[in-house]
Amino acid sequence: MKGERVPRSFNSDVFLETSAEQFASRRIANVLGNNESLPAAETTIWEEDTIYVFPTSANLFTVESDDINDVLGGSGIERVQLTLLDANHESFIEDVDMNGTTPVVISKPAIRCNSVNILKDSDKDETNRKNAGIIRVREANDNILAHMRVGENRSDGTFFSVPRGKIAIIYFPSATVSYGTESDLFVLFRDGPKDPCFKRRIFSVFEGSIVTEINKPIINLPELGDFILNADKLIGVTPMITAGFQIVIMNKA
Repeated sequence: MKGERVPRSFNSDVFLETSAEQFASRRIANVLGNNESLPAAETTIWEEDTIYVFPTSANLFTVESDDINDVLGGSGIERVQLTLLDANHESFIEDVDMNGTTPVVISKPAIRCNSVNILKDSDKDETNRKNAGIIRVREANDNILAHMRVGENRSDGTFFSVPRGKIAIIYFPSATVSYGTESDLFVLFRDGPKDPCFKRRIFSVFEGSIVTEINKPIINLPELGDFILNADKLIGVTPMITAGFQIVIMNKA
């Protein structure tokens, strides 16, 4: 596997070249999270109102909806695609046929879940397909690993894990909040799956503001590294917050 030199900074040319696939081993991923009622305590930016917890060992995850219509032949979504890491942190894809509120067990043990998306159904108009209920991925101990809001067709949450053989650059963090509040955003990351998390405050975000660090990677995430973007409400009533970041993923040298 050929490695790549990590750029000191990213500019528009780098992103244009990457999006144009001039670097075959490099890709860009956008990670977004939303919480419509941020709790008083620090939390990861997703709808579960908790700090995201990564699994400590590989196990058989389950996928379920809280609505019976997300099922083969139902009026909601029928299939989802999970982007996972196995016990060796190798990336793999799992396609799952939904069974409504009944949990469906994946076919291979996994230790990370990076995303969940709906799969296109040939007999349905893709533009009209929406998940009828909340879709969740859980590990065997019931810890929630992914959350897809009703009608969103993709999971959201401000966390990411780097597969084996890859490194990643976390870039362009941004956020907006509402309802007359101020929130601090924190980065939680670790250098590997067994290392403790380290915490860094990156910026505060105020009502209606969008804060972004331009052309300055906030962290170079190594192979097997984990990343979480958390928020902590400081003042004001319960706010809504939307935040995200961009990831450039490339081969490890």
